[in-house]
Amino acid sequence: MKNILIWIGLMGSCISPMAQEKSTPPNKGISGYLEMNYYRHYIWRGASFGNDDVAQPELELKKKNWALLLTSNLNYNTSKLPSYYTKKAIFDEQDFEINYENEKGRLEYKIAAMCYVYFHQLNSPATAEFYWKLQYPLFNSIKIFTESAHDFIQYGGAVFNNTGIVLEKNFKDRVDLTGTFLCGFANRVFNKNYNALDQNALNIISGKLELEYSIGKYYIGAMTEYNKYMNRNLKTNTGINQTNNFYFSLGRNF
Repeated sequence: MKNILIWIGLMGSCISPMAQEKSTPPNKGISGYLEMNYYRHYIWRGASFGNDDVAQPELELKKKNWALLLTSNLNYNTSKLPSYYTKKAIFDEQDFEINYENEKGRLEYKIAAMCYVYFHQLNSPATAEFYWKLQYPLFNSIKIFTESAHDFIQYGGAVFNNTGIVLEKNFKDRVDLTGTFLCGFANRVFNKNYNALDQNALNIISGKLELEYSIGKYYIGAMTEYNKYMNRNLKTNTGINQTNNFYFSLGRNF
C-alpha cells in the first residue's frame, strides 16, 4: 500500500491512446489535469491483457493547442498478475504522448506521437505510434469521428482504426455525459503481431458510457464499456468473445 500511495503522488495514465479528453479552464499559461482512478480490467483496443484491479493515473500539461500527457499502469493486486510477468510489480508501464489539437471550421482534428514503455513483462518491447483523429458535428450534441494509430517502431505498419459516433451533453456546467458507439478495425500487421491473425479484420464493435461531475476544479467520474469481437478467426485465436469494463475516477483541473 505504501508503494501505491507513492506512485499516486508521483505519476500520472491511460493506456489507451484513445481515451476521453478532459476539459480544462481557459489559461494563458500551463493548464491541465491530474487524475487517479480504478479500472476493473486492463483493456486496450477491446482486448483484455489479464490484469484486473488496476490504476491508470493521468497527468496532462497543456499550453495553447499543445499538450503533454503522461500515463501509467499500477497494479493494485500483484498476486494475480498473468504468468508472463517476470516480477510481481506494482508499476509496470509508462506511456508518453505529445499532441496538438485544433479546428478548421467545424472540423475538429488532433495529431499525436505516443510512446509505450513496459516493465517486467515478457515479449513486450517498447514501441511508439503516430495518431490522428478527425471529428465533425452532425447536429445538436452528436458528432461523427474517425481515429487511427500507426506503429512506426516495433511493429512498423500496424494500424488500428476506430470509427463511430459520439454524444456529448453538458448539464448546468457540472455534469458531462458522453456516449460512444464505434467499430474497431485492425490491419493485417496489427492482427498478426497482437492476435496471431494474418488478415485485416473488423475486430470489435464497442459501446461506452461516461459520466463526470465537477465540483469547482475537482471532478469525479464513472465509465462502463462493452466490446464485442466480430471476427470468427479472431475469437478462436484469442479465446475472447467479448470484454467489458468499468472505472471510477477522481481528478483536479488546473
